[in-house]
Amino acid sequence: MGNMGWDIVLIACLSCALLFIVLLILTIVLWRRINRIQRKYDAMIGHAGVANLEEVIVELQSRMNIIQGSNTEHELLIKQMSSRLSEMKGNVSMLRYNAFSESGSDQSFSIAIVDDHQDGLVLTVIHGREETYSYGKPLTKGESKYPLSPEELKVISSAQNKLQNRV
Repeated sequence: MGNMGWDIVLIACLSCALLFIVLLILTIVLWRRINRIQRKYDAMIGHAGVANLEEVIVELQSRMNIIQGSNTEHELLIKQMSSRLSEMKGNVSMLRYNAFSESGSDQSFSIAIVDDHQDGLVLTVIHGREETYSYGKPLTKGESKYPLSPEELKVISSAQNKLQNRV
């Protein structure tokens, strides 16, 4: 039995050595995984100087609420500016022409100035040899309560086309 006892001791030692090697390999694998997770955690937290993920999330939520409030203010400002811009008389067209075919050149002209609602005015200056006449006519939705000449209608249409091409 003496020899058999040593065989059992040898097998037990080899089993312990094998178990030790398996545990060592398992420890190394787990160590690497922990290091990888630690690097990802450090990258996510950054240099915030906090050790608690909850604090970081609360800070991010607070920043997000501030940004959302700012976005709401910006949207309101954009709507106000868009409304004001549509009321500005920014669609302008001009037409030069010869009002009197027997004399002169293209010295007469009509200018239409309208906003996005086609409200504004048409200004016409008729230049002759002896006299010059100027007329200003208000426009509401592209029409005037005063009679409009063919040249005025043409220049109003041109200003309206600029509006439609822009939109």
